[in-house]
Amino acid sequence: MRQLVARAAARLFALWCVLLPALALAQQDRASDPAFWEEPCHAQAKATRFEDLRQENFTRYEGVLAQGYGACAIWVRLRLAPAPGSTVLRILPTYLDEIALHDPLLAQVLVRGDRHPPEAGTRDRAIRFTVPGGQAPRHVWLRLSTSSTRLLSVQALSPEDAQAKERRADWVQGAFLLLLGAPLPWAVLQWFHLRDRVMAVFAVKQASTFSWAFLLLGYGPAVLGAALSAPAIDRLTSVLVVGVVTASIWFELTLLAGYQVPRWGMHVLRGLAALLPLLVVMQFVGHASAALQANIVIAWLLILLACVLFMLARRRPPDQPLAVTLPPQVLAVYSTLNFVALSSAAALQLGLLQGGPLTMYALFVHGLQSSLVMMVLLNVRAGMQARAVGALAAAQARAEQERLHREEQERLVGMLVHEMRTPLATVRMLLGEGPPSPQQFNSMQRSLADMNGLLERCAQASQLDGEGLQPQWTECDLWQTLLELASARLDTQRLALSYADRSAPGSATVRADPQWLRIILGNLIDNACKYSPADSTVQVSLTPQDDSQDPAHPRAGFAVDVANLPGAAGWPDAAQLFTKYYRHPFARRSTGSGLGLYLVAGLVQRLQGHIRYQPTPEQIRFRLWLPA
Repeated sequence: MRQLVARAAARLFALWCVLLPALALAQQDRASDPAFWEEPCHAQAKATRFEDLRQENFTRYEGVLAQGYGACAIWVRLRLAPAPGSTVLRILPTYLDEIALHDPLLAQVLVRGDRHPPEAGTRDRAIRFTVPGGQAPRHVWLRLSTSSTRLLSVQALSPEDAQAKERRADWVQGAFLLLLGAPLPWAVLQWFHLRDRVMAVFAVKQASTFSWAFLLLGYGPAVLGAALSAPAIDRLTSVLVVGVVTASIWFELTLLAGYQVPRWGMHVLRGLAALLPLLVVMQFVGHASAALQANIVIAWLLILLACVLFMLARRRPPDQPLAVTLPPQVLAVYSTLNFVALSSAAALQLGLLQGGPLTMYALFVHGLQSSLVMMVLLNVRAGMQARAVGALAAAQARAEQERLHREEQERLVGMLVHEMRTPLATVRMLLGEGPPSPQQFNSMQRSLADMNGLLERCAQASQLDGEGLQPQWTECDLWQTLLELASARLDTQRLALSYADRSAPGSATVRADPQWLRIILGNLIDNACKYSPADSTVQVSLTPQDDSQDPAHPRAGFAVDVANLPGAAGWPDAAQLFTKYYRHPFARRSTGSGLGLYLVAGLVQRLQGHIRYQPTPEQIRFRLWLPA
């Protein structure tokens, strides 16, 4: 599954990189000879009049105009070729604050930008001006005033080409947002599964990155336009740009917390984070351009610092069993790639580099690349954590099993010491009195029989727990087995056996293991005789009876009821009767292991029968059922 995530991310990113050049497909551009002039904005400068522009010294440029951040307006002059019908000036990026168009063929100045309403009748998220085609070549002027980077790409297209460009942009930008948003639900699901702090912060970072890209690509008015004005959406976008860097620093700090890194590096990161609230304040007091310029510099320094710190990092000894970290060398390579990608994008944003149409998307490519690669790395890390969770669970299970085994041994030894003390003391006392009388000899025999029975039950219970017991199936006569068990007892006169159909030999035949059958019936009869008054009768009745557990598929069988009056031990606890080592507190005066009924229940289950405690108001009664 984790390999599938990595492969899918790589393929989708590669597919988007293939689609991206579609935005720059050649179309007949009606604009030529682009040139720019920066309007003076110092205190002594006079206001620029449109009539004076022809006298200014415009500088030619190719491709995308990149003049970085600044408070001064930029004038762009374009030469439009004559064309039938109309011409569409399509301008990117969409987040430019204000662009004023001065066209000799228009009676008024047209103003667009993300602080102004878009051109009516279009879904294009680019800034658009529709102007007359004209009969002769002419110059038009664009005045760019923005607090964001003064980055400008202008194309003059036919309405048909502009519409085709819009459709391609929709596909490519939609695919971009889909890819950029994919790590977010993945990170949330991983966090719910692992409760990992790194995953939680990565999810926050991805949420802020997706929102940043969504607004910068011009989707804000369509989604938020009903609730917020255009200037409010513009301000929100600027604040979110700072928020992305804040989330990135938080993520780097969280990721670096699992490593041993120089303290100065962490202090510098925290210092950069402390500057970011100041940048937000600067935006609200009229210094938005300086704030955004400082923000891109801080983002560049962040990636550079992360690259250096991961190169110097060493894995920290884990303070928790699930504190899993990636090799720092891998993250150093990741940070280096990020640094290279962001450096080109930052240089374009700061006006240090000029480029073609596709370079405008460098910042988005960097955001997508860093998100998908980090998702793959965190996916590997999640796999390491899953294996660590499995190993920890296995170790805990082994430790619990060993603990239970030790407790079992301690209980068994304690029970044997306690229960064998009385019969051993009896034998020792009688042997110390000289040659035993017949009565004393019988008492010693009973004590030895008690100890032998105790050891046999322990051995049988051990085999039952270890799944070492397998039945030797054969046909057994229940009634005959009851008679043999009764005749072998010294207190046979206490047993009252009854079977309505005893005249027919073999009529009470069941398929069972004969030895198990004797153990089951012997334990039930032993308990009844041991824990009832010495002069009372123990009733043992055998009756043919169908199994009532599944009325739809009844099974023929036989029920054996063993009933006795409660003795000094009183009534047993029905909830604990068949649990291992259970003995009623008042029953501890007589020898016993607490294994008899536990053994009975286990053997009966393996013989496909069942045992129930069904007392009456006067008697303790157990009902055994076995299939015929």
